[in-house]
Amino acid sequence: MKLLIISHTPHYIDKDGTVKGLGPTVLEINYLSQSFDQIIHIGILHKENPPESSQIYLDNKVTFIALPPFGGITFMKKIKMHRITL
Repeated sequence: MKLLIISHTPHYIDKDGTVKGLGPTVLEINYLSQSFDQIIHIGILHKENPPESSQIYLDNKVTFIALPPFGGITFMKKIKMHRITL
């Protein structure tokens, strides 16, 4: 069975090139990987260094697909459409 997760969860790439995500979310997905054949997590990839609370996916059944950060504080930035290529 497959699970698709689409979220605004922030992800980062550390200096070693490893993808890390928001700790509590990644820990939960790591736990869920025990119950699924494949998990695809679509989330936001930021260019900043990962915070210390970030975690890595422990199971190779989890695939992360990165989206660029978009949106903003103002109403106009929130409703602006972005073309995203996966």
